[in-house]
Amino acid sequence: MNILSNNLQKETADWQRADMMAGFESDKKRKEIKILQENRDKMIYYNSRLISMRNGLVLSLCFCLVLGGIIYKAYRDKRNVNKVLMTKFGEIRSKNADIQNKNREIGEINSSLIASNITLNKKEFQLKEAQRIAGLGSWEFDLQLKKFAYTEYLKSLFFTEEVGDQEMNFRSYLKRIDKNDWPAVKSALKKAFIEGEAAEVEFSITDGIDQQKYFNARAVPMMNDSGERVLVAGTVFDNSKYKKAAFKLMEAKENAEMANQSKSVFLANMSHEIRTPLNGILGFTQILLKECNVPQQKEYLKHIQNSGDNLLVLLNDILDFNKIEHGKLDIEATNFQLREMVNEAIVPYLLQAKEKGLDVKVHCTPEIPANVLGDPYRTRQLLINYLSNALKFTKTGYVMVDISLDEISVPDGNDLTIRFTVSDTGIGIPEDKQENIFKAFTQADSSTTRKYGGTGLGLAINNELAKLMGGTSGVHSPGRLSMNGNPGSDFWFTIKVKRGHYTAKAPTLNHSNDGVFESKLNILVAEDNVINQLLIRKVLESMNCEVTLVENGKLAVEALTLKSYDALLMDIQMPVMDGHQAAMVIRQSGNISIPIIGVSANVFKEDIEKSLMSGMDAHLGKPFTAKELFQVLKDKIRLRRATT
Repeated sequence: MNILSNNLQKETADWQRADMMAGFESDKKRKEIKILQENRDKMIYYNSRLISMRNGLVLSLCFCLVLGGIIYKAYRDKRNVNKVLMTKFGEIRSKNADIQNKNREIGEINSSLIASNITLNKKEFQLKEAQRIAGLGSWEFDLQLKKFAYTEYLKSLFFTEEVGDQEMNFRSYLKRIDKNDWPAVKSALKKAFIEGEAAEVEFSITDGIDQQKYFNARAVPMMNDSGERVLVAGTVFDNSKYKKAAFKLMEAKENAEMANQSKSVFLANMSHEIRTPLNGILGFTQILLKECNVPQQKEYLKHIQNSGDNLLVLLNDILDFNKIEHGKLDIEATNFQLREMVNEAIVPYLLQAKEKGLDVKVHCTPEIPANVLGDPYRTRQLLINYLSNALKFTKTGYVMVDISLDEISVPDGNDLTIRFTVSDTGIGIPEDKQENIFKAFTQADSSTTRKYGGTGLGLAINNELAKLMGGTSGVHSPGRLSMNGNPGSDFWFTIKVKRGHYTAKAPTLNHSNDGVFESKLNILVAEDNVINQLLIRKVLESMNCEVTLVENGKLAVEALTLKSYDALLMDIQMPVMDGHQAAMVIRQSGNISIPIIGVSANVFKEDIEKSLMSGMDAHLGKPFTAKELFQVLKDKIRLRRATT
């Protein structure tokens, strides 16, 4: 606007100068000036109007500028506000997203909680069922809050009647325990609650219907981070079923033991009652065989003797099987000459084989030492059982006894496993029957029992004896000697022995080879059975012995005070004073020089041990042969004379 005003003033001055010059010009000029003035006036008017318009425009422009500034400021403020709002909206959207995420997480947590609650309910149900099935209840006692918690199943174990939870506390359970079990329960509670150690206890209760229940309980103290006891947790196991089963089992065991004891007593009595008359039968048969010269009568006597021997074998098998069943059959460890034992064992069977037209061959590998440490009696029993079976089931051909070394320990060579194989050319055993023949009372065929006899105990006993001696047993059929359509069999067994030491044979004393002492011996015999008195007198007199008979142990003790004897044969079961009592009285009187030989139909191990413990030198089982009696007398008289 200042610029326009300056221009206007300048133009006005210019016009004034022009007016001054026009006065000197002509009228023509004046007209022109007048026109110019009019034009000037118009221009001035228009200029003034223009200026007014310009000023209005300037004012409008200024107003517009101010308004624009205001609008701009408002726009800028709006943008800032929008920016802030957008930021806030962004934060809100972010918060909304976080809220949605949180809602999602809360939803997931809720779902998880619902699933966990379902699982927890399921687990709780399963726990209850498990506790019910296992018979296990649980409880806990908060030591700080003095609060007792328990499971429903624990409550059901102790209380059959309806009892409200408000009436239940720790003492309610304790009052149910039988008084006899209180000391043990108190000790366990003291250990858990006061000493802070885990405790276990057994106790019983009587429930509301007078039914006895038996429990196994366990209590364990719980510690906090500071090591302070804050809780005692426990379990109670319903052991009633097992306890009652144990009582029944114990009762059954006691009944079984009583039955076994009764069976053992019966077998012992049966053995005694059978052996006593059998001793007379076999003893007098042996005497008659020596004295009889009539062939037909001698044949009858042999049949009697064979029948008696078979009865004795059967009796021994029953007793051995009973010992094996009760685990009372012991295996000895004695130094003996193996080859000599084998030769002595097969001698009685050579005559039987010869009568059937059979041959018996024996082969013993040289690697086996002369002496071994084992049980000669049981080894002999195994061998002759297999040998007698082989001869029984073989009609033609021969029987082979092969003894070989199966194993030897390295490097010392002291432990040996010896294999005995008895092969025959007999009827053989079907393959499907071979597994069963070693079971008790079992034979390959029922017709075998009818044709060949036997109880089926022999092989079962052999199998167990082999196991007791550290070995095994078995059979192969057809065997190695299969011939002429007969498959034959190979029965074998192994035993574990140790290498023995060589012992020279003891020299013979005052006897000849035919079982007769060269010089007469004075023998005192204590026997209450009349038949056995007659038998023992006859047998001893045939050995060149002078016999003095008494009827009981008391008379034997008195007889020894009146006269000296070379030996005393004494029955065990006698009236007034039995053999064991008499032996103890004799030894306690200072008489240790006379050999005392117990003679009894009781042949169990405990019977033999009792005889030896009472002071006897030997125990001879009835029935016995003259050869066995002669051998015992010879050995014990020689031993007593050597030590006194």
